[in-house]
Amino acid sequence: MVILVKSIGALIIFVGALCILNPQAMKGLLSFWKAGKRVYAIGIIRLVFGILFLIAAPQCKEPWLIRVFGVLMLLSAFTIFFMGLEKIKGMFEWFDKRPLSVIRILALVAFVIGALIAYSA
Repeated sequence: MVILVKSIGALIIFVGALCILNPQAMKGLLSFWKAGKRVYAIGIIRLVFGILFLIAAPQCKEPWLIRVFGVLMLLSAFTIFFMGLEKIKGMFEWFDKRPLSVIRILALVAFVIGALIAYSA
């Protein structure tokens, strides 16, 4: 289980680094995920990750931090399901209109969160 949590952290690090180096890649990811009902797939992925984090937390170096990220993943998953497709797509549109510097800063935040997850697992 800990290996899965570390792998998720590494994936977040990879996506964060990719988007720091090439913020247009994040815009491409956004357009892919906002098409159709793919937004709900993000909710399902976050739900699975949140449950996995909560199950794996006792075996991790910093269980409290993994629990916090697990709860945040679950909250974001439920938010996606309860907000509705149009509101979520509106949030994607808002994000898509941000300048590349803002996207780089948010990608840096994702990179740091991924590093925290990988370290804490």
